[in-house]
Amino acid sequence: MMLEITKVLLFLLAAPQEGDRAAKPELDFTFTIEEQSDGTWAFVVDGTSSLPDGAILKAREYYLEANEFRGGQLDEHRIDDRRRPDYHPVEVRGGKFRDVVFTCARRPYSLRYRVKLLYDPVRQDPELAAKAGVAEFAAARDLRMGNDAMLDKEMKESMAEIARDMKTILGLYRDLNERFTAWFQTPNEEAYKKWYQELRENLDELEARNQTRFSIWAVWLEYQAKMRIESFIETFQRLCKDFETWKDKGKRIETLKKKPGDHAGEIESLRIETEELLERLRGTLEYFKLSYEESHEVLGLEDPFDPEAVAAWLRTYEKAVSALSDLASKKDFEAWKAGFQEPRRRAQAALYEIRRLMPRGSHERILLLAQDLMKLCDVQERVAAGGALPDLVEATRSHQGMIADFKKYAGLKE
Repeated sequence: MMLEITKVLLFLLAAPQEGDRAAKPELDFTFTIEEQSDGTWAFVVDGTSSLPDGAILKAREYYLEANEFRGGQLDEHRIDDRRRPDYHPVEVRGGKFRDVVFTCARRPYSLRYRVKLLYDPVRQDPELAAKAGVAEFAAARDLRMGNDAMLDKEMKESMAEIARDMKTILGLYRDLNERFTAWFQTPNEEAYKKWYQELRENLDELEARNQTRFSIWAVWLEYQAKMRIESFIETFQRLCKDFETWKDKGKRIETLKKKPGDHAGEIESLRIETEELLERLRGTLEYFKLSYEESHEVLGLEDPFDPEAVAAWLRTYEKAVSALSDLASKKDFEAWKAGFQEPRRRAQAALYEIRRLMPRGSHERILLLAQDLMKLCDVQERVAAGGALPDLVEATRSHQGMIADFKKYAGLKE
């Protein structure tokens, strides 16, 4: 009891008096970001202090972002703080300290960073706090990694990697959807086990790569991608778990049907459960598709959500445009007036469907294609009425070039 009272008294005595404030202990350090031998990157503090041995400094790392609404003031934001402690403890020994306060799997973005060291008397052993005899104080050091040009390059590289991962997710979803649709009719245990192992390997690879991404608002698209890819992986896992439960309940029903005795009540209960699971699975599959489309739009990915559908509509468009040019080249204006409306309607409808399937960032290109179609239609009509055929050849060639450019932009095969 006396020992506890003594500790409390020592702690109270640690509170600085008015005359003690000038005697704030020395705290000087450097902050560096260093690549480690294992390829990870570390935020390292290395310094000196006159604090007693065993003193603990609270270390926190931040990235800094200029706040335009506060005259360019640098606001502090923690890095990836969702799954980490509030601070990293740095211990002073022999008047020195060196420690790694934060690590990341890959090179940090070319941003401004800060490490702040805080001495908090409450965090200390009471005897040590009494010996130090000072109130809370802090010191900070800033560091700029790279430059703006490097940041722009890093963000482009990150988005290219994210686009590849999103394309992988889309492929996995389509494969899963196709297989589940077939297995809902005829479950195949062996095929499912083999397929699930391959899926698990793909998801593990996606998850490992996603874990290296940063959750920082300064790189908003990567922040969004990390959160969304994590959600897609969890949805894949939930789909498989629900499918296995549905499959096992179905097997249980078949087993009960073959067993002697009255199992009608249990069979009916299982039947209701399997129907509910099947409805949930189909709902999740539809939600996955809608969520992917929304994520694709938010991340500003340029490739179409459904390239096969875009390619099919583009073929319809090309056939309609070709039919119009063939009709115009006959130079029979009466035949033109009687027959141009249907292929032109097909061409316009195809462009509308392509626009619906492509991300918003591509809509300007589709608008340019539509505007050029209008010009081509004017040339076709003039030629059909007796104009110069070379004009039609040149306008058609120019439009075909725009179609080829669009295919390349959308990642479609010729």
